[in-house]
Amino acid sequence: KLYDFLNNSNIKNTINLVVSDNLDLSISVIKDYINKLPNYHLARDCFILEAPNEKSISISQIYDLKEFLYKTNMNDNFAIIYEADKMTFNSANASLQILEDRTASIFLLTKNIYKILPTIRSRCNIITNFYHDHDFSNYYNFIDHLIVNNISKYTIEEFFHHILLFYYLYYFHNLY
Repeated sequence: KLYDFLNNSNIKNTINLVVSDNLDLSISVIKDYINKLPNYHLARDCFILEAPNEKSISISQIYDLKEFLYKTNMNDNFAIIYEADKMTFNSANASLQILEDRTASIFLLTKNIYKILPTIRSRCNIITNFYHDHDFSNYYNFIDHLIVNNISKYTIEEFFHHILLFYYLYYFHNLY
């Protein structure tokens, strides 16, 4: 979905929230896209902001991003905030000014959309991008096992209601 969005949309000066189960692959897709643009170079035209040592993104990092965007030709830049959900409350609020100015194409990457402030989410194009397809072959093998061992239809249905409930809870927990 992310690849299609990049190639089929005008992303100039847009704010994009990418919700993905594989942030490393998502950032690679975005970097490849930027590098393929004519007259763009990733090291020169893109600011990548990451949380140091798996901690939080600080307000000073947001100020560094702001400085990069305002020192350079703003309308031709890209910014990627990797693991945007790691912004502190203050850094998230400081990023709102950058988002409101729309002076660059900005990508916020996260695994959990609900850890992003609603005021930020409301300003973004939201792209959900999941790379892992679910393999249901184990479930089919389990159903065969249940049938062979004469487990009642009611028990099988009850079991699958629990599996579906668990799956939906897991999916929505990771999505939001």
